[in-house]
Amino acid sequence: MFKMKQVSLISALSFATVMFVGCGDDSGTSVNEDNKGSELVEDSSSSSSLKAQSSSANKKSSSSSKDNAKPSSSSVKAANSSSSFGKSSSSNKSSSSSKEATSSSSSSLLELIESSSSVTRVGDVLVDSRDGETYKTVYIGNQHWMAENLRYRAVESDTSKAGKKGRYYSWAVAMDSVGNFTPNGKGCGYMDGENCELEGNVRGICPEGWHLPSVDEWRDFINGVGGEFGASKMLRSTAGWKDYGNGVDAYSFSALPAGLRDDNGNFKYAGETAGFWTSTRSNKRKSYLLLMYSGIESVELDNYMNGYEKYYGANIRCIKD
Repeated sequence: MFKMKQVSLISALSFATVMFVGCGDDSGTSVNEDNKGSELVEDSSSSSSLKAQSSSANKKSSSSSKDNAKPSSSSVKAANSSSSFGKSSSSNKSSSSSKEATSSSSSSLLELIESSSSVTRVGDVLVDSRDGETYKTVYIGNQHWMAENLRYRAVESDTSKAGKKGRYYSWAVAMDSVGNFTPNGKGCGYMDGENCELEGNVRGICPEGWHLPSVDEWRDFINGVGGEFGASKMLRSTAGWKDYGNGVDAYSFSALPAGLRDDNGNFKYAGETAGFWTSTRSNKRKSYLLLMYSGIESVELDNYMNGYEKYYGANIRCIKD
């Protein structure tokens, strides 16, 4: 009986031990799983944090790249300011250069005008005994010039009114090729040859005591009033020229834009050109003209294919013997 109780007690103890061990295993498993879950949550949170940090870093990097790629507003302003300064500086230099050139040109013109008074003197009025026409005269340097275009009617058929612009003469008429007044220009005209032998001054159709200027006399005159490249403005009249081409008439020579007459009797270039004959022939067909043009500073004396056709009609300015 006692043995049976002992066996039962042992069995009960064994059962209790088994149950206790089983419960201990279940508790251990549950704790480990909770720890794993906690670790997973922490890993997930850590991963999210890294992603957030990575995203933030990328944004900063991108923003930094964009900022580096774009010039700052102050940089743009500085660059624009620098560029504008460069353009402004260039523009100012160009403007300054232009002003200096204009100032230099104006100064030269003023100097010529001021100096003209020292070499210019109004001469006595010239009276042409042939027709009673009167002319203003002027001393320029050591030369004494008519200050108006000749108006003498050398050809009976010329019934036109001369007026202030004077008459138009072919070179043969200007030279008095028929010898009405002197023999110096006799035989000189269009297609002349050995018959035209020029010696000394050629009176031509000028009043007595005056003569038709040679190309050398015209050249000396031009050199004394501004030179070939400036004389035109100094000699042109202050009115009558087209396209703002009036001169300053610094020497009281008063060159008028009478134009020229062609071989058909047509008048051309009025208001644009002044043309004066010389007594110097170039060849059988041509002789030299002194020409001035509207708005052009220079004069033309012997530059057009060695002279102009002798049958052209041009004005005459006589010079004192």
